[in-house]
Parts: sequence; C-alpha cells; structure tokens
Amino acid sequence: MVSCFDAELTRRWAQEAGHGFYPEQPCVYIAEQQDAQVKLTCADPTQTLENLAFVIKADERGTPLVRLVVRLPQGDERGRSVTVNFLID
Repeated sequence: MVSCFDAELTRRWAQEAGHGFYPEQPCVYIAEQQDAQVKLTCADPTQTLENLAFVIKADERGTPLVRLVVRLPQGDERGRSVTVNFLID
C-alpha cells in the first residue's frame, strides 16, 4: 500500500524510477499489475475529494499523457475505498 501525501514528490520519484503511474493528489492506494492489467484500490483519507486522478502514462519530462479519474463514494459511503481495473500499454 502506498500513502501519498505529497503528490509532487511522488511524481518526481515515479519519474526517477522510470514509472509512469502516480497519483495527482494526496491519497492512499494499492496497485497490483499483472501483465497489462492493473487492479487499483484507492481512497481519500481526508474524505474531502469527489475524484482521484492518476497519471497512467507520462512523457520523458513528466507531462501527463493519459489519466485515470476514479469517482469516490459520497454521502454515507464517503471515505470508503474503490477498486477499478484498467489496461496499460
């Protein structure tokens, strides 16, 4: 599990490590990759956001090319995690 409370630091770390996948705002997430399929479970520990955005692919300068936006539960379900599956190149 990854806790990201400094999105800029996480972006720089992902670039340096050669990864293109990182969150654009503070959050908690687990990403499990199996071949080209990724299972992402994420949550907003602050319980203030409606969506979480993840950069799936970025160019060599770190400019986002592909984003995944995950809608978070609202109302009585606010704060619960969400699991989505997606394909990557």
